[in-house]
Parts: sequence; structure tokens; C-alpha cells
Amino acid sequence: MPRWVLGVFMIYLNIAKLTEQQYDHVFIKRAGDEKSITFREKREKFRTKSERDFNKIKPFNKTRFRELFYADEIDIPKTLLLRELFKDYYTTNDNIKHSSKGRY
Repeated sequence: MPRWVLGVFMIYLNIAKLTEQQYDHVFIKRAGDEKSITFREKREKFRTKSERDFNKIKPFNKTRFRELFYADEIDIPKTLLLRELFKDYYTTNDNIKHSSKGRY
């Protein structure tokens, strides 16, 4: 189970279950098979996400950190076209009535 030290805090985050032999194969021996490489890449993305989430929380709160870490990533619109921004707004906002979504 990977663990990260963020600042002076240590938090164990479950991202996958590995046996000790699997951990040795993937991380200690640095196996070159496709599954091992993909798993290490995925782990690195989680590490980057955890660092980003850690910097968002001041003062630090473990519960809030776990909520941010396990929440889905929000897609940011790739263009600044008005129709794309409105589409993103009404698809991500649950408080808008159905009729209002149609007008947007």
C-alpha cells in the first residue's frame, strides 16, 4: 500500500490492494511488464492529486483531505466559447430547473 508524507502529516490512502509479493514485484524490483508500468503511472497521478489537494486545505483537516482525494476530478471546459461555458454550467449544477437548462 503506497503512502505519502505530506508536510509533517502522514495519511494512509487506500488506492489498491497489493500482496507483499506484488508490491515487491511492482515497486522494489521495478518490473517492466505493462501492468506494472501502468500501475506505477496511476500511483504517480494519485500522488500529484494528493499534493494538489493538500495545498487547497488551510488549516489541514484529514477528513476534508480524504473527501477531496476520493472525489472525482472536475473537467474544466477546454474552450472559452460562451455555449461551452453555459453547457458546462448547466450540466454540473444540480440546482437549475429543467426548463432553465433548456433555455441556456
